[in-house]
Amino acid sequence: VEVPEINPITVSRITFSVPNFETWFDIYMEEQPFREEAQLQTMGIFVDSKIEDSYHIFLRAQSAASLDNYFDSKSFHNSFSIPANEITAREIIDVTELEEKTFDQNYRLLISHKIKDYPEWKSVFDTDATVRDSYGLETVGIGRSMVDPSVVYVMFAFDDEEKVRNYIDGDLRKNLQDAGVIGALQVTQVAPIRGITY
Repeated sequence: VEVPEINPITVSRITFSVPNFETWFDIYMEEQPFREEAQLQTMGIFVDSKIEDSYHIFLRAQSAASLDNYFDSKSFHNSFSIPANEITAREIIDVTELEEKTFDQNYRLLISHKIKDYPEWKSVFDTDATVRDSYGLETVGIGRSMVDPSVVYVMFAFDDEEKVRNYIDGDLRKNLQDAGVIGALQVTQVAPIRGITY
């Protein structure tokens, strides 16, 4: 069944830990017909680069309500209630910008933080594009929390870990101050899992 294009874009990021990814993935794929019927699309599955046995999955949906229905479904519990599996975070994101293309880079950088004013933040973010380019960062998507719209999420694709560490410790932190960011900066590095089909 082909999943139709969904617009506007509502995405859930589910962070979970599981000791045996292959076992979990087999169970997850057994529930694929349910997700297709509910018009849920798996956008990507990533392994955390720093935390052992930690994974991130991104699901695209028609609405937050359809995701809530999925979270309450038997299919979701079948997929995420296997022994030793633990969900550590679950977010619903209103994606405002998304590059609809394939990214070949080896890593993704996930950044989230609270802001005072979205237009002000976005203006600084856009101005910073050439700086990010110099570090080899390509923007995958931008979104805002549907629970708290002052929380912004950004995903980048990249290859050079050392360059990106320098960006985080230097230009990124400076620009966050200029953009009116409040609260702590959350940074997660992940890598796409290659060789699987979903």
